[in-house]
Amino acid sequence: MLQFKLKRFLSINPHHYLFVTLIISLFFTTISNIALWRHFYKIVTNGDNLSLSFIITAPITIFLLMYAIFLILFSWKFVLKPACTLLFISCAGATYAAIQYGIIFDSDMLTNFLETNLNEAKSYISLYSIGAILILGVIPSILLWRFKVYYPNFIKSQLQRIAVTALVLVIAGISVIIYYQQYSFIGRNNRTLNKEILPVSYVHTTINYVKHRYFEKEMPYVAMGENAHKVTTTSKPKLMFLVLGETARAQNFSALGYNRNTNFYTNKENVISFANVSSCGTSTAYSVPCMFSNMPRKKYTAKRAENREGILDVLQKAGVNITWLDNDSGCKGVCDRVKNIRIEPTKT
Repeated sequence: MLQFKLKRFLSINPHHYLFVTLIISLFFTTISNIALWRHFYKIVTNGDNLSLSFIITAPITIFLLMYAIFLILFSWKFVLKPACTLLFISCAGATYAAIQYGIIFDSDMLTNFLETNLNEAKSYISLYSIGAILILGVIPSILLWRFKVYYPNFIKSQLQRIAVTALVLVIAGISVIIYYQQYSFIGRNNRTLNKEILPVSYVHTTINYVKHRYFEKEMPYVAMGENAHKVTTTSKPKLMFLVLGETARAQNFSALGYNRNTNFYTNKENVISFANVSSCGTSTAYSVPCMFSNMPRKKYTAKRAENREGILDVLQKAGVNITWLDNDSGCKGVCDRVKNIRIEPTKT
């Protein structure tokens, strides 16, 4: 009996597009944002002076804003099912990554994702990640395509969309105005919270990435060190190795005071550890080009780095023979104009 009713609900009775969009928005607000609500729960139980009414209405406000976004962008007749299928599947992976690894989908993370190599990508594939994509992405997509969605005539449909969207935005706006101080307080003390709202965060980040990557005005190429020359005090050739390692947190280095021996091998070499340093960013694609450029952190942008030479170019012009050996995800443009050799990991 239950199976018959479910089948009838999905495939026989047509459902108004406003209702279908509401259900989809509710799914994304709740299930797809488990990591967000876990963070929100931690905030509200941390002793901050947040009213009970704010704690109750904040999730409702997020849902209303999510519903408004989906009404405006995705509720159209030939857009709803394809677009939401793509969002279901992509957001399933994003939800798993946010829950399992605490990943926040900002511009650096998106660049890392798009520029990662196959070996790095394969390390994230597991039964759990596949299961998450099936449960949170594939199954909702199948159910969506089984739905018969009803759309009134064009004019009536537009009037309904405008009216419902306006109503939803007014209610959400009133809530934000009433609790503005508490929203502002949480925002100031939790800078990443707005980037945890899925799928809004990575869709917005993807749009900005495409915009800056492919539609931004081209910058003039900047050559550097045209008159660079090598000064030596001895005829004996010198060989220097610069090892650029994987990203790691300074707070987890025993050489910098961490209580566990995390630098077991390098401690034996009596290495000198520099503590008062910082990176331009936490992603390889952002920090490596900055590391080899002459731009200070505040003025550095990836677009500028792509269109100007760096320290390796200057050294090469000065007569220094440079070879870049790479066994990871590439040099991110730093070694494009010097000799570079790709070392494939040994298969055992």
